[in-house]
Amino acid sequence: MLTRPDLGSWTQSRHFQSVPAVFYCAPISTSTGQESLPGCQNKLEDGFEFPILCDQVSVASLTSRHRGASATSTVLTAELPLPLHPITRTIQIMTEQTGLRYAREEDHEFFERELASFVPDRVFDAHCHVWHRDHMALPDFFAPMATVGYDEYSSLIQDLHPGRQHGALFIPSVRDRDKMPEANAWTAEAAARHPDFRNAFFLSPEDDPEWVREEVGRLGASGLKCYHTYANVKPTWEAHIPDYLPESMIRIAHEEGLTVTLHMVRSRAVADPENIKWIRYYCENYPNMTMILAHSARAFQPAHALEGLPQLTGLDNLYCDSSANCEQMAHQAIIRSLGHDKLLYGSDLCASHDRGRSLGAADTFVWLYNDSPVWEEKHTSIKPVLIGLEHLRSVKWACWSERLSDSQVEDIFWNNAAKVFGVDS
Repeated sequence: MLTRPDLGSWTQSRHFQSVPAVFYCAPISTSTGQESLPGCQNKLEDGFEFPILCDQVSVASLTSRHRGASATSTVLTAELPLPLHPITRTIQIMTEQTGLRYAREEDHEFFERELASFVPDRVFDAHCHVWHRDHMALPDFFAPMATVGYDEYSSLIQDLHPGRQHGALFIPSVRDRDKMPEANAWTAEAAARHPDFRNAFFLSPEDDPEWVREEVGRLGASGLKCYHTYANVKPTWEAHIPDYLPESMIRIAHEEGLTVTLHMVRSRAVADPENIKWIRYYCENYPNMTMILAHSARAFQPAHALEGLPQLTGLDNLYCDSSANCEQMAHQAIIRSLGHDKLLYGSDLCASHDRGRSLGAADTFVWLYNDSPVWEEKHTSIKPVLIGLEHLRSVKWACWSERLSDSQVEDIFWNNAAKVFGVDS
């Protein structure tokens, strides 16, 4: 197991003094019976390669059989003093299947400095998007991501939490309503590649509920996904929840034991009285349905979570995923109001691979992107990192502020989702 400092001990600054880390050494040579020297390319069963410069660390111990290494591999465990930038430059994990990566040097440095000792060994991504080029078109910045299925996801997610065991809920991304059946079927095939992956079914409010039931069963979907852009109101940003998630679909979710991932809208999100009313109504009247409020209850302005979430307590079937929200207090409000066991980690790939962050301002929020004119200051030139990394740091800060234990952090990153989606691994 990849060890991490106990979050409760951070008050003694242990986390900021040194970071326990694990590096794979080369397999033992079967011809000579001697261990290969560190500093070379070392290949693991899962396709990752770890170039290592061991003269930058002091060896603490050697053990075998760690996180998927082959039987003839060894593991070098070392205690690394900060800063970790030289190590960051030498650890470049690439998958053999696609080599599709977006991380830059500043991203690797950020991960090692901020996240390497925090992110658990197992990560279930409860909110990520996959798509085929025939169903979805992305901005030019994401041109290399024309199609993202299981292989591409497995490569890209290494930019955010390298070397971890992954599971995920694949959510279809689709441009036109008439492409939804194809996108749902393609997503189901992608998720079927691994037993720890699940697929959601993207619906339109105009769909026949019984057809949705049949398709969900045929495709083995674990949940439903709706989106406000399919609501028959203008502007859709002010749509009420039933405008894009009708009660008839909630009834299907209840009868079939499905999750529903809800990206709510309206200007005050989870603090909006109408949103609160419908979330509570659906959860109370359809208890076998599990509702997941995306983007930490879409509290990109965390004041909305502080105001709205206390009005949504006592609902056993209500959860939130953290996806892409870079505001620490949004996650912290969930932990404080609903409990840490109601928060699921989500990357929100592909949004995770743009650069910048969300930022609460006034009674709303803004997005700062790579091309936003804010990165040049008198004292420095800022290189924005991947949104997914900024988001992860905000989750770390929330866990630290709420004094969560390591096991509670592991709940957020795996166990809570494993319970919701029935993952046994």
